[in-house]
Amino acid sequence: MATMLEDEFNASIRSAIDFTSDLEIWRATVYNCALPRSPEFNKLSLGSKDYVEIYDRGLSLSHYNLQLIDFSYFQFSHSSSTEYALAYYPNPRLTGSPEAMEEFWKLDQLRRDGDISEEDFADFLSTSPAKIFTPRIRFEYSAEQYKIVRHPGAHFHIGMSGDDRWASARKLSPKTFTMLMTKLYYPHHWWDNSR
Repeated sequence: MATMLEDEFNASIRSAIDFTSDLEIWRATVYNCALPRSPEFNKLSLGSKDYVEIYDRGLSLSHYNLQLIDFSYFQFSHSSSTEYALAYYPNPRLTGSPEAMEEFWKLDQLRRDGDISEEDFADFLSTSPAKIFTPRIRFEYSAEQYKIVRHPGAHFHIGMSGDDRWASARKLSPKTFTMLMTKLYYPHHWWDNSR
């Protein structure tokens, strides 16, 4: 069974950051290595079914590795060489909505030109209606939790249900997971730079 050592995992995170930067969809990096545990975020994400609340808490705690231009973010955690998780948290107010993104770009330009304040721009981001156009995607690899048919070792969770496990024949790294999310949810950036 192939494993992913922490050094390999961290190198893949840095490659994901470089990849998004090259595509010009990178906004910020908080951790360029495996995400430390956050009891506050973990408690909320395990106990709440309110995606907007979970997304907002991760953003306010800066509990992510990598943030994209639409304020979506990635979390990459590594417990051991056979236990790790990769998650994509799309912005529930912008990601997947061309209309919301167009309004965002207009206001962002006004902010950069000094025509609106940082506070007004932040207010727009936090008060825009949340419609959740794009689901949260998590990929987990757990050799210890593997149970034939019932719990695949490598699997995806799509949306907020924790019981849906979409089996994967491959174990993804942070970079390949980031590339997959980019291809699916940022296709104009992906295809412009694809072979």
